[in-house]
Amino acid sequence: TGGEILNLADQIKKSVKEQFGIALVPEVNIVTSDGTV
Repeated sequence: TGGEILNLADQIKKSVKEQFGIALVPEVNIVTSDGTV
């Protein structure tokens, strides 16, 4: 599901930050089912 993908992306961002000190920033706009960004 979309929620699972967001959770995975968050885990990856945290892991990269902890291991390499690099903050990843998503390049896509995440839009919820009600249309908010």
